[in-house]
Amino acid sequence: MAYKNYRNDYDNLNSWLSRVPNYEPRETDDTRQVETKLKNQRNLLSDIARKESDLNNVSKNAQLYQQSVKDYENETEKFRSILDLEDGLVPQTYKRSRLESP
Repeated sequence: MAYKNYRNDYDNLNSWLSRVPNYEPRETDDTRQVETKLKNQRNLLSDIARKESDLNNVSKNAQLYQQSVKDYENETEKFRSILDLEDGLVPQTYKRSRLESP
């Protein structure tokens, strides 16, 4: 569920970013076009400010997802140790043989 929330919020924000038009004035623009683009840039700044909460959600959900992965890795290591004990083996530390999550 943590990954699904992260991915959904990330995709929504990324999709919005990909649709942001370029309001940069060109040398060939007349005064009216430049004024319109300036107005659109101001509106875009307001939209960006409103998207801050979406960005915070992506960040929060990414951290929750990372923690879920770390918890899963820890539980997996505990389970492997239990299986080793049941098989009469000396419990090993599996951290050396696997990649660590960030």
